[in-house]
Amino acid sequence: MAHVLRYAAFADVPEGGNPAGVVLDATAMGEDEMLAIAAAVGYSETAFLVPEGTGAAGTAVYDVRYFSPRIEV
Repeated sequence: MAHVLRYAAFADVPEGGNPAGVVLDATAMGEDEMLAIAAAVGYSETAFLVPEGTGAAGTAVYDVRYFSPRIEV
């Protein structure tokens, strides 16, 4: 399984807020694998970042896909 970071959005402490998963490099992942990971994590949403290259001023550009445990959102 990919390394999934777990964050609590909208909170000052890890026990509060809205939990979300984040996969920082989903380059080699297909939709089925992303969905399986989101289902295993079990949060309302898990974000998958796919590097797209370099933009203006050398900044990294990413495509971000969001999955619930059941569908891409």
